[in-house]
Amino acid sequence: MNSPVASPRLAVDVGGRQAFLVSTTGQAARVFRVDFRDAEPTVRELGVPTGGPSMRRGAAATYSPDLDSLLVFGGTTAAMVGAGAEAGTTTDDAGTVTAADGAANAGAYLGDLWAFSPDSPSWQLLRANAGPGVAPRTSLSVARRH
Repeated sequence: MNSPVASPRLAVDVGGRQAFLVSTTGQAARVFRVDFRDAEPTVRELGVPTGGPSMRRGAAATYSPDLDSLLVFGGTTAAMVGAGAEAGTTTDDAGTVTAADGAANAGAYLGDLWAFSPDSPSWQLLRANAGPGVAPRTSLSVARRH
């Protein structure tokens, strides 16, 4: 696919000399592997099956060497993708989002945790509710093998 990738998140496997970019803003999650093991780094989109995280914005991503998986947590629901203060939405203390037209629950913060195995490639839902949802504007996480 040569279409643009919106708001990718970076997850680094320092010990494995690879990194992953994941975008969850489209109809299906897209994952790219950046391989630093050769003299010239290569970037390849991995064939990602359906059944992964729903469309979302602002998810956090990290790589777990223990699970040999890319982990994706949280974000905001598809109803909020493309929305924001500039679009006239507001969020109260409980996380309820109200759209500019007054419709409540236009979106919500997610607390689900997904694992993507780059070798399979496949998604697995680890926890449907792994904690309070978050929607960071920017996230970068690095895990290191001990």
